[in-house]
Amino acid sequence: MDENASSLSSDSSSSASSPSPELPRSQRLKRQISVVAESIQRLTSAGGATETQQNPRRAAVDDADANRDQTLFETPPHSNGFGDYDDGDMEQNPPMRQLRAKKKLREFYTAPITKFWLWSITYFAFLIVFTYTMLIATPPTPEWHEIYVIAFMATFGCEKIREIFASEPVKLRQKLSVWSSSIWNCCDAFFVIFFFVALSLRLQDGHTLEVGRVFYCLNIIYW
Repeated sequence: MDENASSLSSDSSSSASSPSPELPRSQRLKRQISVVAESIQRLTSAGGATETQQNPRRAAVDDADANRDQTLFETPPHSNGFGDYDDGDMEQNPPMRQLRAKKKLREFYTAPITKFWLWSITYFAFLIVFTYTMLIATPPTPEWHEIYVIAFMATFGCEKIREIFASEPVKLRQKLSVWSSSIWNCCDAFFVIFFFVALSLRLQDGHTLEVGRVFYCLNIIYW
């Protein structure tokens, strides 16, 4: 019994004094990485705390930015979530004052869609009246329908002159060059001048009245 006890004690003492077996390389690397990560985390937390203590103004600014970002996605107090507001908000923010009648009229007639439709309607009316003028006999003096055609052609010629002066170049020669680069502008200018030549012949008595009427017929072909 004594011999067995002494052998067991010697075995236990030898096992305690013997060194522990070495870990594999992968486990040692993992342990080292975890130790480094923990040390870095402790350093960053300590550094952030000290920076907050040293710069309280910066911490307050960061908190204000976070609160602002949060309020951007919150629903306004008087909104139902779909962009509509209740009556209380309308009472606090009353609607804007309406425009005056003169301002409304000006905004209406200067709108592009209004200009387009006005031009289209007046142009179709011009074609109808001009055709009617050519279908009936030409009296010695112009009547209301022919006066309307003359007024339309005069305003159309003034519009072409305005286009020349409203072009981008500074010199008049350059303005004419830019304006005449479009074949339709040249055609419009030619037939407007041709119309007034026909009008001057039509206003005279005798044989020139019939010549002016023929020129009218040639002019309406273009329009």
